[in-house]
Amino acid sequence: MDILQRQEGIGSLLPDAVDHPGIDFAYLCRMSFHVYIVFICFILVSCGREPQPATPKIFNPNGDSELALLMRDMFDDGVQIKTDLLNGKAPKLRTEFLKIHTAIPTEEGKNATPEYLVYARAYEDAVKSFQTSTPYNRVGAYQHMVNSCIHCHAEVCPGPVRKIRKLEFTKEELLSLNK
Repeated sequence: MDILQRQEGIGSLLPDAVDHPGIDFAYLCRMSFHVYIVFICFILVSCGREPQPATPKIFNPNGDSELALLMRDMFDDGVQIKTDLLNGKAPKLRTEFLKIHTAIPTEEGKNATPEYLVYARAYEDAVKSFQTSTPYNRVGAYQHMVNSCIHCHAEVCPGPVRKIRKLEFTKEELLSLNK
């Protein structure tokens, strides 16, 4: 049985391919069908997967506490507020700063010390002062809020002080605000 006899139905549809000697066209059709099925399965499997949520950066190899994560959010908030102030925009606090009283610290009991409680209350007052500030005194209220962070960290947890100082305005930035 030659190629033309095996492929009478296909030969009429694809006459040019059947005219070539040595091509088993039925085999090629079966193979392309299988490749097509595999391709469709691959697409369906790929599309069915849900994107994985972004995991927060872990800075502490022993795990991050609620308080550490909260303070990182507070820092990011401070960066955005500083940028907004420099650009003449009205800044907004996005972090739930009152959680500073209830967030679990890295070291158990650290947030129950008298020093921590006093500084946490001072920060809360500074934030409330910033929230009620007017455009006239907003920069000063922001600086007071940053300074309350620095004072607490100087006494209770000194590690992040250098990072927090980046939230302070430089002399040049203050001059640009006064123009």
